[in-house]
Amino acid sequence: MEFILELLFDIIVEGSIELGSEKKVPMPLRIIALLVVWIIFFGMGGIFIFEGYEAYLAGATPGAWLAFGFGAFMILGGVFIAYKMFRKKKEREE
Repeated sequence: MEFILELLFDIIVEGSIELGSEKKVPMPLRIIALLVVWIIFFGMGGIFIFEGYEAYLAGATPGAWLAFGFGAFMILGGVFIAYKMFRKKKEREE
């Protein structure tokens, strides 16, 4: 089951990234691909930040900071991927 979910996740994320960076794909589909990537990264990052907050309230401070850091890393990763997708687009147009 884990293998199937990992494969499905890879297909969705990598497919969305490739779709978003292709010039031949219409802009509305690229925006939808970007939103899919953002939803995945922001959702997972938000879950980690929420779990870090819950762990902090429970008194597990080292684990809370680890979860906060990983959640922030996921959110910044989503922003970075979106930036790279649109940067490739601008470089091709020039």
